[in-house]
Formats: sequence, C-alpha cells, structure tokens
Amino acid sequence: MDVTHIKDLLVTISQYHTVNITQTFTKKGIDWMEVKCLPDTKVLELTYLQT
Repeated sequence: MDVTHIKDLLVTISQYHTVNITQTFTKKGIDWMEVKCLPDTKVLELTYLQT
C-alpha cells in the first residue's frame, strides 16, 4: 500500500469518528500496528503491537 492510499484511509477513519473503526496494518504477514479514531474526536490513536 502506498503512502497516498494510507493517507486516504486515515482521512476516512477520522471522518467516521462517531463509530468504532479499527484498521490493522501488517508487516511480513504479522500484525504490526492498529489505527483507530478516538470517539467523538478526530484524533487518531496509533498502537504498535508487540510480536
């Protein structure tokens, strides 16, 4: 996924801040990071997952 697609995805997630959407990114087939928008805000929370 290129940077433009990632940016578009993050903008979309922030537009739907009243619902619970979580996007998980994988690296080499392993869950690497989760992104979600905090409820009723447009703040994106990034969580790096331990392997």
